[in-house]
Amino acid sequence: MATTAASPKTTATTTTSAKQVNAWQRFRRNQLGLAGAVIVLLLIVMALTAPWLAPNDPAEQSLLNRRQPPNETYLLGTDEFGRDILSRLLYGARYTLLISVSSVGIGLIIGGSLGFIAGYVGGLTSGIIMRLMDLLLAFPYLLLAIMIVSALGPGVRNTIVAIGIW
Repeated sequence: MATTAASPKTTATTTTSAKQVNAWQRFRRNQLGLAGAVIVLLLIVMALTAPWLAPNDPAEQSLLNRRQPPNETYLLGTDEFGRDILSRLLYGARYTLLISVSSVGIGLIIGGSLGFIAGYVGGLTSGIIMRLMDLLLAFPYLLLAIMIVSALGPGVRNTIVAIGIW
């Protein structure tokens, strides 16, 4: 009776696929993880479709409609300038996603590069990078962000840089 051995490539692919299925099954059992994923996906969808979902112009002011409670025209009410709060939330989610994704990208590039250099070169270079990180982490986050923004100036781009550097 002849036996056939499975090729290493087939076994590795099967093992990787089995691990992915197992990870997905474990994630599905984690109800808090699923709730978080649903919230993040809803935020992304709302941000991307804000021009179509927003019932009113987020910048339109109407002093006659200021501080309105939630009603059929303004589902979340209006602020002190009569702007629709729901529309402002939907459009604000776009900036939230832009700033968060860009900041994480900057942090990933800088941190990954410094970690790669420290791990690859080692020795004195690793020690210097570690001391620079200790110095950076010694500052309170809010103080460091204020220092960076005051040096660079206000604006979304500078906010992204300030958050990404920390």
